Amino acid sequence: LNLAEGYVNGRDPDRFIDNPLAIDPSFGRLYKTGDYASVSKGCVYYQGRMDSQIKIRGHRVDLSEVEANLLGLAGVDKGIVLCYHAGEIDQALLGFVTLEQGSHFQTGLQVEAALGDKLAHYMMPQVILLESIPLLVNGKIDRQTLLKMYESTNNNDDTQIEIEYDYSNVPASRMTVAKDLFETVGQVIGRSTRAKICLASNFYELGGNSLNSIITVTQLCGKGYPVSITTFIGAKNLGEILDKICADERELQNHQLESNGNGSAEGDFDYRMQLTAHPLALEHKHDTINIITSSFFEKADLEQWLKPQIYETDYRDILEDIWMVLIEKGLSFIIKDETGRSVGVSLNFDAHDEPEVTVTSKLIIVFEFLEFVEGPIR
Repeated sequence: LNLAEGYVNGRDPDRFIDNPLAIDPSFGRLYKTGDYASVSKGCVYYQGRMDSQIKIRGHRVDLSEVEANLLGLAGVDKGIVLCYHAGEIDQALLGFVTLEQGSHFQTGLQVEAALGDKLAHYMMPQVILLESIPLLVNGKIDRQTLLKMYESTNNNDDTQIEIEYDYSNVPASRMTVAKDLFETVGQVIGRSTRAKICLASNFYELGGNSLNSIITVTQLCGKGYPVSITTFIGAKNLGEILDKICADERELQNHQLESNGNGSAEGDFDYRMQLTAHPLALEHKHDTINIITSSFFEKADLEQWLKPQIYETDYRDILEDIWMVLIEKGLSFIIKDETGRSVGVSLNFDAHDEPEVTVTSKLIIVFEFLEFVEGPIR
């Protein structure tokens, strides 16, 4: 059959597999083409390419459908839709386009605006205009060159990018907060920003993604606006986020007034509490698992976003797996108050000697995000 043993230099070895049904040795190898099909009444029906099926914010998107709508626009000559880093936190849907001579389109944003009438917002690609589309020697589109082109452009300095901000309908009393919010969003999304930023803007329709949302929230918190990732992701537009920030600021001011008037507001932390740290030991297992599980499952922002796809038992399973290693390393401790009640715990590992943990639950998304953020630091 002349099927190769594999690619040059061992690339993509998973594409060549043994044929479990082969009787004749000459049929012993199979090649995974990347196509998918359905079988009905003994017939195989071709459905498309596996690499054209991606998931964006919980929605299944077929790149070929997006591409067909893009190429169907009057004034568009050629084009292809690709996904950058599919399945990863910084994935981006990209449409590379060349225009017909005399096309009424002048910018990628104009093409996106026309495409917006045909596609749901989560299917909208970032349109990049090109003079020509690079081809391989066999005449096919050079996808890798296009993705590398996007990557190099996307890593450029965004400080010189001009972004339009519209502060219409922003009350004067909220103008300072609105400017901080809008400019933070613009700086984070950068050159990927698809429209002017205003109260009605949806973060993701502007060009934001999951990673950008985390970075934006972190920067807002650094500027003194403690908005949660849950609130940010769930907001329909920037106006809702602005409302939440201003409401939280008023609540904080009222709380401070109560504290100043009464000496201590109800629920304030008692800084006179006597706390002691104890090396983590076997007898602390129950308290440790309860504290970690309740803290992350009930309060952690990323976990709240993933519910109901995660469960309390997901945390317990992980802690059970690493418990003895935590004890053996001797770097972790538990905090107790003056009554002996466990009120906090710190789990620590040597950064160069972390245990291997197998995560099969949806918590893997959280771990992948943390690795993406912390990996370069480590």
